[in-house]
Amino acid sequence: MNGQTLRRDFLTRSIAIAASAMAVEPPAALATGEVKRRPGTRIKIGLNSYSFNRPLMAGQMTLDDVIDWCAAHNVDGVDLTGYYFPGYPKVPADEYLYNLKKKAYYNGVSVSGTGVRNDFTIADAALRNDQIQLVKDWVIAGEKMGASFIRVFSGPNMPKDSTFEKVLQYMIPAFQECAEFGRKHGVIIGLQHHDDFLKTADQTIQIWTWGACARATRTPRSKSYCLTPARGRSRKRSM
Repeated sequence: MNGQTLRRDFLTRSIAIAASAMAVEPPAALATGEVKRRPGTRIKIGLNSYSFNRPLMAGQMTLDDVIDWCAAHNVDGVDLTGYYFPGYPKVPADEYLYNLKKKAYYNGVSVSGTGVRNDFTIADAALRNDQIQLVKDWVIAGEKMGASFIRVFSGPNMPKDSTFEKVLQYMIPAFQECAEFGRKHGVIIGLQHHDDFLKTADQTIQIWTWGACARATRTPRSKSYCLTPARGRSRKRSM
């Protein structure tokens, strides 16, 4: 059997496999925004920059150093958390972002995501809009670095003289606005349960329940959840 025949057989089988896959998952089903995972476990090692919180905050390390460490220790991906960037909460210049992206690429490390310290418990609408803008700014930064997600928080604690349900009435729309913005830029918004305003699993699930136009799915990182816009009721899915 010559090389041409082998090539023809390979292409024929590939087309058949692709056709059978489309028969199982037609284009119309994919258009709804639902993303299905293939069965099985595919685990890659990732590192959050917080692992080096002390040296990063003390100026003894930079994010470039974190990428170098990941490359030297065969770590596949890194979360370049926003508050370790120079000038945070302001987003650095594009040149800085692109240089980090290039360094990670050349060293075989994926920039998996980033994160910000937002507070959506703030009752004042103008101040809360500033927090929403913070998330949006870093969604753009994440997009430029090739990040798949950005981690966000609910807020540090319960506002004085308020209730959980009252806060959710303005917190949920903030999450939804960020999720819609992230959708347009290809960046997942991950809600991190961090024993702050959200104290229990039930409270976090209530975020899903109240978010009628947001789908919440669990991310591989523990205690984090993705909010992506979707039509219909909210639902939970374990991963």
